[in-house]
Amino acid sequence: MLYIRAIPSFELDYDFERIEITSALNEQIPVFRFDISHFKQVNDDYGFEAGDNVIVACYKMIESNVKKYINHATIGRAHGDEFIIFAKASKDVTNQTAQSIINAMKSFDFATIGCPKQMGCYIGGLVGQFKNSTNIRKK
Repeated sequence: MLYIRAIPSFELDYDFERIEITSALNEQIPVFRFDISHFKQVNDDYGFEAGDNVIVACYKMIESNVKKYINHATIGRAHGDEFIIFAKASKDVTNQTAQSIINAMKSFDFATIGCPKQMGCYIGGLVGQFKNSTNIRKK
């Protein structure tokens, strides 16, 4: 399911200066955050190895779909089962990418990696204009 919402504040160690330099002045930068649904239950029910496999599989799905639609993006793991993507793309391309990730999750057979439970995800996003790295950190 795709949810476009404001991303809650959190601390990340990203190279915001690099994002600023590669973005034109006042260019809109989509940011979206990916969260694996009910991930804690995977670790509890099937063990940490299965949980690690789910994390890696989800990252690969995110990475392949982002590369498929967006030429300039940075993907990072926020923490636990959460990932964040900074992109240079239109809102439509960002939505298309997010929907593609959701579809990939729906069609992936998690049992092949030790997790008999079918996993899902939530993706929240926003688009904003950032003039410098100081502004990003304060938002």
